[in-house]
Order: sequence, then C-alpha cells, then structure tokens
Amino acid sequence: EIFRRAWRQRNMGAANQDWTWAGNNQGNPRFMLNADLCLAFDIDAAPDCCTRIRQGGANPGEVFCVDPALNLNATELIGTIDECETSQAKRPEAFQAVTDFHVSLNNNQA
Repeated sequence: EIFRRAWRQRNMGAANQDWTWAGNNQGNPRFMLNADLCLAFDIDAAPDCCTRIRQGGANPGEVFCVDPALNLNATELIGTIDECETSQAKRPEAFQAVTDFHVSLNNNQA
C-alpha cells in the first residue's frame, strides 16, 4: 500500500495528523501513519507533498493528490503539488528494508 497508492496528508497541523488515500476512498476513509510513510518517503522535506503523482491516463497525476471534498479541478493544479521525495538519502536503511519487503514478496500490500 505504501508504494501502490497516492497518499496525501489529512488533518495537517493537528495533533491527529496522518495520511489518507488521495482518491475518493469510495466513502471509506483509509489512513497511513507518519511512522509508516517515513520509512519510504522524506515527509519532513515537503510537508504538503503527495507520495505518488501518476502520469498518463485521462486524468493528470495531481487528481490523485487532491481531497475530493474540495471540488477542485486537478488540471488547474498541475505543477502546484509536490511529489514526496523518497527517504533513500535521509534514512537509507529504512528505505532499503521497505523496498526489499515490497520487491522480495511481490507484495501488493507494501
């Protein structure tokens, strides 16, 4: 899930800040903790980043990084949303561990 989904911050600046899928979640909120995402991404470098800006398809990548409740047009946001950097430079051991887990098991849940 860490690599497969586009995660955006939820409740930014609040005590209960975490991450949620950047899609509509089909009415079922999903979340990921800071402690989980920081294994793969440098979430401190750009606090308002999105973990995966997808390219191609009918929609611009930013559409996966915008809260659907905001009713914003993603095409107007192209280039305004930063993709989170990986944690490879800041936490190489953690990045390697989560990457090894994902790749070695061909694990779609990682």
